Amino acid sequence: MKKLFLVIMALSLLLVTGCGKESLSAQEQGSGYTVVDARGKKITFASAPKRIVCLNYSATDILTDLIPTERIIATDMWAREEDLSNCYEKLKGIPVCENNPEQIMKFKPDLVILTDGRANELADTLDSVGIKTCVLRQPKTIQEIPDYIKIVGEVADTKAAADSLAEKVAAYLKASAGGQKIESVLLIHPNGGIGQKGSMPASICEACNIENLAAKYDFPQSSYLSKEQIIAMNPQRLIVLDWSFGGQHKNAEIRKEEILNDPSYQTVSAVQTGKVVIVPMKYMHCSSQYVMKNLEELKRIMRTTL
Repeated sequence: MKKLFLVIMALSLLLVTGCGKESLSAQEQGSGYTVVDARGKKITFASAPKRIVCLNYSATDILTDLIPTERIIATDMWAREEDLSNCYEKLKGIPVCENNPEQIMKFKPDLVILTDGRANELADTLDSVGIKTCVLRQPKTIQEIPDYIKIVGEVADTKAAADSLAEKVAAYLKASAGGQKIESVLLIHPNGGIGQKGSMPASICEACNIENLAAKYDFPQSSYLSKEQIIAMNPQRLIVLDWSFGGQHKNAEIRKEEILNDPSYQTVSAVQTGKVVIVPMKYMHCSSQYVMKNLEELKRIMRTTL
């Protein structure tokens, strides 16, 4: 029944958008443009997509500065999380779409943008029913953000604007390096300590001249430092990252108070001196042009509160 539903929806989509015929015409006439996504898949467009379902919140950040929001017909839930998304206020009135083919097809998109990894299977399913799907690989460091902006621009057919924005970000990153060093800092995610070598938080800390204690230890990207490890590190400053994960995590204020009042943390220097600050998750996980604004705000917080 599920396969039958997908086939019916795919036929309906083709009738409404004519995307299958349009792609063939583009190739025959030599018009349009082609991009290659993170899977190595070539995606050909006859013209710029006008009905984009973007299930990649960092790409949504970028798109809102490159194209009219009318071209974005749905986003994932993370683009609406205030502590994770930088553009949530621009998305008022745009519906949220779930990461499943049935929900996506109901929007009749002419392009779906996904994040690489677990979404690759979803991308293959959408491809099989004729929906143009582009999978983007997230930057691992802030130095990769300019190229990422360019890729998003190519997909949306706004290359000139994207190149200009990417150059602005690259120039900022080059000019903003250095500054006053903030020593002995540990980032506290709702699940534990983070900031592994090669991660975006580690890259952002380096850009802000923050001594990120977690970067000195070799542990997997998908894991977290335990309470015992955090205590052993004895950081002088703690940054509590604020993100509800769709309501699954406790409020950051509650988590901060729990740390300050936890008997096992009382030997930690940051707790003894009260140098514990709350920072939105987007300041440490930003893969868009908003890295410029977020780094400046992060530096201000570190200078004035820690």
